[in-house]
Amino acid sequence: PWVQELRNQVLGDTLTGLYNRKYLDDELPSILRSSEGSTALFMIKPDDFKAINDTYGHEVGDEVLRLLAAAVNDLSEPEEPVVRFRGNEIALVAPGCERQAVLPRAEAIREEMNRLDIRHLVGEPSVRLTFSVGVALCPEHATTAEVLTDLSHRALFRARELGLNRCCTADEVIREGAS
Repeated sequence: PWVQELRNQVLGDTLTGLYNRKYLDDELPSILRSSEGSTALFMIKPDDFKAINDTYGHEVGDEVLRLLAAAVNDLSEPEEPVVRFRGNEIALVAPGCERQAVLPRAEAIREEMNRLDIRHLVGEPSVRLTFSVGVALCPEHATTAEVLTDLSHRALFRARELGLNRCCTADEVIREGAS
């Protein structure tokens, strides 16, 4: 039990209760090796989180992050680890998620996250968050955990460049790099 507790302390994010980036770096390679079929890595980010921190303070921002983490966790299956990747970016690892399901799943995640109600945290009825989602697949887009992580992260930022509140797959990042 104490080894498991130590592992949780090292690989867990204390603010959100999710796994941390170290977990993703350490465990994603073995998840990819053991997965049958494709594995999708979704990156999810609120579009204007800085405004929450700047307007309502970091304590409220932390509460919103906890809410975001719980929401993504609720959208995941038991075999799908959820990771606080960086700051307010959350990664969802989906073993067995095939290419044809990736964009519909990303859209469903985005739409569900857009319904997240933070009004009770900020005290204003008009405040809403929107989300952008990037996703890459192994082995379709990448064959290593490192490249998969990089491509899904780049897809997230490509979605944001395209106008926020949208989804983007690594296909677009790869096409963009080929041009």
